[in-house]
This record gives sequence, C-alpha cells and structure tokens, in this order.
Amino acid sequence: MPKSILVITAMDIEYKAATQRARGAEIEFSKKFRLKFTEVKSENTIIRVLKSGIGGVNAGVALALMLEKYDVNAVVLLGVGGALDTRL
Repeated sequence: MPKSILVITAMDIEYKAATQRARGAEIEFSKKFRLKFTEVKSENTIIRVLKSGIGGVNAGVALALMLEKYDVNAVVLLGVGGALDTRL
C-alpha cells in the first residue's frame, strides 16, 4: 500500500503555492465545511494538499475529517507562522 502524506494549509496563497506544480485532481471533500484538497499519486506515495482555513481549530477539524476517511502516514502543516514569505 502506498504511503500517504497530508499537507494542511490555512490560506489560499499557501494552498496555491503548494499545488501550483501538482498534476493532480482537486477534490471537494466536505461541502459543509467547504474543504477541498488536491491529490497527487505516484507508485509509492499519495500526497493530499488540503486547505483547512485559518486557525488551529480549523486545522484540527480538517485533520479529524481526513483521518476518518483516509489512512495518513504523515502530516505537514504549512503556514503555522501566520504568513507566506517568498524569501524562504
């Protein structure tokens, strides 16, 4: 079974930066919580980039919903510091 990595972003700018080169499918995950993610698959890895909205509560809810439906081997949070800096 392929490894699964979940990348959680808060804002559109982070989501777009994380997915701009991805050649994956954008999937609407939850209409109620307005969650979407982009999924990129390779032979050994599935990477899902999810936009959760701003704040720890939104990230936690999005993570819980994803864990309920998908097996996840690793979680990466983007934007924890509050801003995207193009110099990094």
